[in-house]
Amino acid sequence: MAVSHGAAGAVLEAPPDGRSSKPAATKEHERPAKGHFPQRTSKAYEKGPSPYRGQMLAVFAGVLVIALVAYAAIHSIRSGIRTQAARVALKNADDRLPVIRSRMEAGEGFLAEENFKGALDAYCDVISMAQPIVTRLRDVTADLKPGKLHDEAKTLSSELSRHLALAREKSENPNVKFGAQGLVDFDGHWVTPEQEKALFEAKMKAEGRQLHEGKWLTEAEMHLAKGEVEYNGRWVTPDVLAELRKADAQVAANPPAPAPSPVPPPVPAAPDFKDRDVEWVLDDFESEGIFWSSVRWTNANPCALSRVVSDRSGRLKIAFQGGPQDKSAIVRPLRADFSTRLRLRMDVTNNCGEPLRFAVAIQTNTYYESRWITLPTGLNRKVSFNLQTGDYKCAATKWSAASRIGRLDGVTDLFLLFYNTRGEILLDNVSAVSGG
Repeated sequence: MAVSHGAAGAVLEAPPDGRSSKPAATKEHERPAKGHFPQRTSKAYEKGPSPYRGQMLAVFAGVLVIALVAYAAIHSIRSGIRTQAARVALKNADDRLPVIRSRMEAGEGFLAEENFKGALDAYCDVISMAQPIVTRLRDVTADLKPGKLHDEAKTLSSELSRHLALAREKSENPNVKFGAQGLVDFDGHWVTPEQEKALFEAKMKAEGRQLHEGKWLTEAEMHLAKGEVEYNGRWVTPDVLAELRKADAQVAANPPAPAPSPVPPPVPAAPDFKDRDVEWVLDDFESEGIFWSSVRWTNANPCALSRVVSDRSGRLKIAFQGGPQDKSAIVRPLRADFSTRLRLRMDVTNNCGEPLRFAVAIQTNTYYESRWITLPTGLNRKVSFNLQTGDYKCAATKWSAASRIGRLDGVTDLFLLFYNTRGEILLDNVSAVSGG
């Protein structure tokens, strides 16, 4: 079959019979109608593959590879940055750790010396240094993979955290916290040193102690500190003790003839006191009778009693006669119920020329003696003793000032005691009151 090219470049196939290859004219009725498509002979129209599909897949694969490479590069860069930051933080922490250890040791040393200001400053330094380092280590090592760097950071962070926790605990210790402010602990209260001194002195005095050569001592401790010993209820020096024992031995070998018993003073009738009365006058010495007498104790010096009148007012004169004992005492019998009474009160004129130590005692079911007080020379009005306190001496407490008066509803005797004195005093207006 011959192939020829037409003028328009169309490829024409020559018929086998050698006839002209010029196409035959198409009949008018065989042409497709305008506006209509030629009839499809196949069952369905199938679109062929796009020539750009492979190119698109190749481009997408290339972009994906580039993205993965970029991500890996960025991740590697970030990992390197984190690792470098961790190394820097670890080096900084390692450099600061000796300083933190040193300040922690200094704080412990200051605390042992009770230098609370120095201790607090050291602990605060540890907190200010360790806190940001611990926080930084925690941040930069959060995403580190397990390994040598991670383990080193964890070990260092653990030690710093221990120092930080201990410094916080010690800085909140009351001794450190308040001691750094110059305060001191007194019976559970933080006070200034001046307040502590005043409170301590008040406490010592309330316990009946006196300041002797820089120490607060009880009456017995003071005598012992002076080298005195107690003998038959009195405190004496060793020399006096030897003389007393010698005299007692002589008396025991040659007992004296019994002396006639002195006539005791009259016992007053039981007073008709009313509980509602604020003041019960026990003695104003306006009548002639004297119901008081000098005690007959082996450890008390005798004294002479007399009633004197001045400006039409009677008073009891007590003249001390001196002797080897450390006190004199007088007694007045009573038959009274003092359970409603708060205080004993009286006026005392001290004519001894020097301060007078003065105490009272009450006899109920046993003998109770108060602490002594000091009266200056001259008139002392309304000298009082509280009957309801718990600082009386008695045999049950071994004469320590730690007892209340028992059985105040059955008072039988009232005693007044005067220590280490010569001269005389005037007593007036002895009363028992229910108020202050």
